[in-house]
Order: sequence, then C-alpha cells, then structure tokens
Amino acid sequence: MREQFSSALTQSNPAIGGGRQRSNEHKIRIIELNDRAYNIRSKEPEESLKLAKQALELAVHQEDLHGTCEARLNIGFYHMYRGAHRQALELFSEVLFKAEKLDSPKITARTHYNLAVLHARIAEYEEAIEYLQKAFHAYESAEDELGVAKCHFQFASIRFGLREFNDAMTSARLSLDLETKIGDQNAMAAVLTLIGRIHLKLSEKEQAIKAFQESKAIRKLTNDKVGLASCLYYEIEFFVELEDFVGARRHIEEARQHFSGINFPMGQTLFVQLEARCLVGEGKKRAAISKHEETINEAQRFNLKSLAVDSFREIAKLYEDLGEADMALKYYKWYVHSKEEMMSHKSRIQLDNIKLHRELNNAKKIAQLERFKQEEMSQASATISKMHQEFKSSLTYAKRIQDAIMPSAEHRREMLAENFLINRPKEIVSGDFLFLQQEEETKYIAVADCTGHGIPGCILSVYATNALQAAISRDGMSEPEAILDQVRTFFINDFMSEKVTLKDGMDIALIKIEGSSLTFSGAYRSIYIRRGKELIELKGDRQPVGLFLNMNNFQSVEFDLQEGDQIIMFSDGITDQMGGEKMKKLKAPLFKKWLIEVSELSLEAQKEELLSRLKHWQGALSQTDDMMIFSFTHHEKSSS
Repeated sequence: MREQFSSALTQSNPAIGGGRQRSNEHKIRIIELNDRAYNIRSKEPEESLKLAKQALELAVHQEDLHGTCEARLNIGFYHMYRGAHRQALELFSEVLFKAEKLDSPKITARTHYNLAVLHARIAEYEEAIEYLQKAFHAYESAEDELGVAKCHFQFASIRFGLREFNDAMTSARLSLDLETKIGDQNAMAAVLTLIGRIHLKLSEKEQAIKAFQESKAIRKLTNDKVGLASCLYYEIEFFVELEDFVGARRHIEEARQHFSGINFPMGQTLFVQLEARCLVGEGKKRAAISKHEETINEAQRFNLKSLAVDSFREIAKLYEDLGEADMALKYYKWYVHSKEEMMSHKSRIQLDNIKLHRELNNAKKIAQLERFKQEEMSQASATISKMHQEFKSSLTYAKRIQDAIMPSAEHRREMLAENFLINRPKEIVSGDFLFLQQEEETKYIAVADCTGHGIPGCILSVYATNALQAAISRDGMSEPEAILDQVRTFFINDFMSEKVTLKDGMDIALIKIEGSSLTFSGAYRSIYIRRGKELIELKGDRQPVGLFLNMNNFQSVEFDLQEGDQIIMFSDGITDQMGGEKMKKLKAPLFKKWLIEVSELSLEAQKEELLSRLKHWQGALSQTDDMMIFSFTHHEKSSS
C-alpha cells in the first residue's frame, strides 16, 4: 500500500520524482569524482586536485557529508604531497571530527592513515604510530586487505625513519605480499622502492639495485612519472653515498627528462639540492653554492621553506671551507633567521588555532546548557555525555597543536644528541612546556610550568614560548637572568589592566650553555646535575615570572660542566604528586634518590624506569598536576 501511494504521489507530482532522481545522480557523480581523484592522486596530482575540488563543491551544495569528507581527504593528500603540511593537517583534522558524526569506519580509518603519513613525513614518529595503529585495527576489523597492506607499508617507512631496518624489512615484505595478491601495481612499486632503500642501509647493494629496477619497470609500465622520480631520487642518493658522482649525474639527467611536463615542485627542488651534493663530492664548491642558491629560489617560490633552510646551512659550510668567513657568517645568519622564522610562524598559527577552538568550544557548551532547560532528565544525560565527548575532542585537537609547537624528537636530537623527555599532562593538554633555541654556538634550554593546567595552561604555555623567543631573538637578551626579567615584563604588561590584575605567570628553569660553561636562572625551580653518583643542585630565585609582591631582578648561577655530566630539569608536578603507602607528596629527597638509583642506565632506560616508578607511586590516585622531566648528557664535542 505504501509503495502504491509513493508511486502515485510521484506520478502526480513529477517535481518530487525528478528531485530524487537528480539527487541520486549528484551522489553518483560525487562518488565518481572522488574515486577518480583518489586513483590518480600520485600519478596526476594536479588533475586529482581539480576533480576533488569539483566533488567538494557538489557535495557541499548537496549537503552530502560523506562526499565532503572524501573530497577533503583527497585535497589534503595533494597538499601533503606538495609538502604543504599545515594545510593538510587542517583538512585531515576537520575530517576526523566530522567522521565521528558520520559514523563511517572507512572514512575514519582513511583519515587516521593520512594523519599517520603526514606525521611520519615530518619525523613525528610517536604520533604517526598512534594514528597508524588506529587505522590498522579499523582496516583489519573490516577485512580490508588493501588498507592493511598500506598500514604495513607505513609501519615499514616509520621503522626505516627510526633506523630499525630489519623490522622495516619485515613490514615491507608483508606489505609487498598483500599488494601482489591484490594486484595493485602502483603500491607494489612504492614498496619495492622502500625495500631498495632498506637494502642499502643493510649494505646489501645488489639486492637494492634489483629492487629499484623492479620498481622503475612498474612505474614506467603504469606511466607513473612522480613515482618514477621518487625511485630515481633514492637511487641517486645511493650513487652519491658510493661517491660515484658520474653515475649519480647520469641518473639526474634521466630524472630531469621524466620530470618534464609534470608539476611536482617538492621533487624538482629536491633534485636540484641533490645535484648540489654531487658537486660538493666532486670538489666543485662554487658550482655547488650556485645550485644551492637555485634550491633556495625554488623553495621560496613554492613555499618549501624547510628545503631553503637546509641549503642556507650547506652554503654557509661551503663558504667556510673556502675560507670566506664573511660570506659564511652571512649565510649562517640567514640559516638561523629562516629557521626561527619557520618556528615563529608555526607558533603564531597554532596559537590562533587554539584560541579559535576554545571560542568554538565555549559557544557549544553555552548552547548545550541552554537546551538543558527544555529537556527531560533522560535527554539531559545523553546530551551531557555528548558534550563531554566534544570537549574531550577539543582537548585532543588542542594537544595536537601544542605537540606541534613543542620541540620535536628530531629537533631535540639535533641540538642535544643524548636526551629524554617525559611529558604527562593532567588533562590531555598541559601548562608545562619544553623550550629549546640555539643562537650560533649558544644553546638555551628551559622547562617551564605555567599557572593552571588544561586549556588555560596550554594557551599560557604558547604565550610563554613566544615570549622567550622574542626576548632572545628579537630583543637580543643573552643572559638567562635578563631573559627572565624581560619575559616577566611581557607578562605584567599583557595581563594587567586597571580593572583586572592577573597574577598568573610561570615557574621556570632556564639554562644557557656555551661550550662547557652553563649559566642557570630559575623562578621557583632548581635543576640537578648528576656527576657519577653525585647530584648537584642549582637553586633558582623564590619568585615567579609574573606579578609578585616583592619582585627583584632574577639572579644567575654559573657552573663548569664536565664530559658526561647529566642535566635534569623538571616541573613541580613530579615532586607534588600524591601517592605511596602513606598517600603523601613524592617530594624532592625521594626523587633525588630515584635519579641516583637509575643513573647507571642509558637515558632511554632511565626514562622508562622513572615512568614506571611514577605510575607505581601514583597508584589509583588521580594525577595532581602536569608533569615534565627533561634530561640530557653534556658532551664536549657537541658543545664546542
């Protein structure tokens, strides 16, 4: 009866039937555009972007949330492929939030996978693994062999980045077996390229060449010029490492031919930089400088600033080798400036995102609270649960932004070869933060604890990071006590008015290292220096960085470091944690005892042991405050 009524209504009102038909046609068209964009995303990135934008426009107009998410994932992949990581991160994060409402396991899995690839590309391996595990479990539950194969490939890539080459090979072989079974030639070629790179790291040169040749053969068969260029790039790196610069140049010429007619700015710029490395190996330093300058021009034209930073550094080294100190200094300053500019720009963007997300979250909560007045208790319970989930999602998003601002593991290793970081926020995001900055041969390291925790502490920590950068780079403060005085002035000026006086600020331990000379200044914080079984404590001032009743200028302490000294910096969330048999604070004496007891272990083992002891001490109690420990070993060579 219902079917007859529906049919009769459609016949009597053709607009209804026609509207449904057009709607279905639009949905089919959106699916077709997104599928085509996805399938050619690597081979024809510009065409893929064009199709994805068409799909997005149509999906938004049709209010097709599924199609909108698919289109944004395709557009985000394009940005990631070009090296525009920020744009890609924004799109992927937006899709992840929308996927929760959509309840689409496929979209969620693919988004987690793309976020994993993105974080792996910028060497944020912990975050990459976290996202990849979520994607892997989703694909495995759905019995999606293609998705599982892709995850194995990314696990292999990450393990390669972590220099775990045998594990990388195991994952790569699992991926290749599945891709061969499925028959995805493009994926097989990508895995073979990675297998070739792993063979090189394992000094298995013949196997590496064979893998590269197999990959190139497939790329040529499928006319995948971008994939072929990628394989050629790693093959050329192999020749450069062997110092076979003739072979490297021959392959560069081959790569240049394949690049003609395709738009792949990041790849083209990387090849110019690789050619500069060949010229250095051949002893043609001035020609290498010219190529690096070409790299800088291309990188700036296509907004690939990280490649420009690398070339500024290499040119500085080349001028130093040529004995032209003035030019070396000039380019080194540009290197430092461009690196700081990248970090500062990133911080401003993330701060804006945190503020915006906080405003949106507050608006959501206000709207929800208003609705509570009109709802029955049962409905209110469901709404509270949903609001809690949205707030948790907001905190999770804020954490990703805060993690992006914090020094990455790669940055820490570059500045301080041996180090570890324990960062345990009380509420997902933290008021504690780590600050690292290098000015020529001078290193600045700080562990700070901003007032509060959660979102307020997080926002204050971003402000404090920018304030430290401004005091050092913009205002030229070089001594820790002067830097803290200047940052305190920023806090007071920015957070005080006639009506409101905000006494919040931060406790901080700030050190400067030049060679083997350490200068320390602290605000309610101390640092420990472990030398053998001895723990030396350097104490800071009994005042915060912020408005205070009896403010004095900060003082500093100087200390001569020796080879192998271990510096330990920490927030008071460690020693204030309640726990143990008597449910009391941990306090400094017991923490010092722990540090001595774990001192013979490697830094990584120290980290794991301290984490274990903290968790055991806390037991079933809630975490009292944000916690942070940063420790590193002083080496004469790395500090000279």
